[in-house]
Amino acid sequence: MLRVAGIDPGTGSFDICILEDGRFLEGKSIPTRLVYENPKLIVDFLKEFSPLNLIAGPSGHGLPPKPLEKASVKELSLAALVRPEDAEQTLGLRKVFEALKASSLPVVFLPSVKHLPTVPLHRKLNRIDLGTADKLCVAALAIHEQAERLKMPPAEASFLLIEVGYAFTALLRVEGGEVVAGFGGTSGPIGLLSSGRMDGEVAYLLGRVKKKTLASGGLLHASGLREGQIDFFLEGVARGEAM
Repeated sequence: MLRVAGIDPGTGSFDICILEDGRFLEGKSIPTRLVYENPKLIVDFLKEFSPLNLIAGPSGHGLPPKPLEKASVKELSLAALVRPEDAEQTLGLRKVFEALKASSLPVVFLPSVKHLPTVPLHRKLNRIDLGTADKLCVAALAIHEQAERLKMPPAEASFLLIEVGYAFTALLRVEGGEVVAGFGGTSGPIGLLSSGRMDGEVAYLLGRVKKKTLASGGLLHASGLREGQIDFFLEGVARGEAM
């Protein structure tokens, strides 16, 4: 029996998925605010399904694949990309990493799109967010799904992937079963909360851009609705009534 887990650190929630022999076993969604207050919520849920062979940790902007226990403080900072003055988010992520590290669970960090050798160098110049680790995981799942559905080798999978998250929208390009390009949530199309790729002149006028700035100015803002009304907005989108 092979049992694995994955943790997706979203803007609105941390989502955990447990698989057993490749099949869905259990899942849980915990509001990000609660996770930052008490990271043990994640650890306790994971331990309910121990022993786990491997856990894909909350990797953010990613690292070359390695166990969490071997990741340095500098590497964890690069994965999070949060400045020290953004204290709440910095402290929250640090507490999550520390709780997972202390748990002795087999947590590993995953790469983001920028770490992939399949993405040409010219597409990486002056870029960071080509797609975070969770977006890359969605692409891997999509490659597998297309291969299964069309009964073909994964190496023949080719498509454009749009991943719509709570805040950000990302676009990834797959050719021949490999991710070859990407636009992450902060460098791509507009999202529900995020404005997407920011005009340089807008960044100049804003002055010092903060993390929360990256998750603002999106479709929800343009709709005139408050964040608490997001479900209402999404229902309108599904009906084709929201602009």
